[in-house]
Amino acid sequence: MKKLLALLILLSCFCAWALDLNELRTNGVVGELPDGHVAAVAGSAAPDVTQFINDINAKRDAEYAKIAGDNKLAPADVGTMTHKKIVEKLQKGHFYQSGGKWTQK
Repeated sequence: MKKLLALLILLSCFCAWALDLNELRTNGVVGELPDGHVAAVAGSAAPDVTQFINDINAKRDAEYAKIAGDNKLAPADVGTMTHKKIVEKLQKGHFYQSGGKWTQK
């Protein structure tokens, strides 16, 4: 019975901490980098947030590489172009890097 209760508590905690990029942006935890990646605004983050950031960036890298290959561009160029489009669509209060500093839209 105690093991079942502990498992239910653990699962409810996990669900409560499920990560969402928009929510992390809204809370000022992550922002957009000029290269098309995301990063922790404070410079460091909780391990689950860091893993989430790494996962998002890996997925973006794969997409940038695919688009770059299809269009004979460098993946870095695709990331930079994507950053500009993402910043245009960010909501008020979200962060992005400009000139090496975090800027809040």
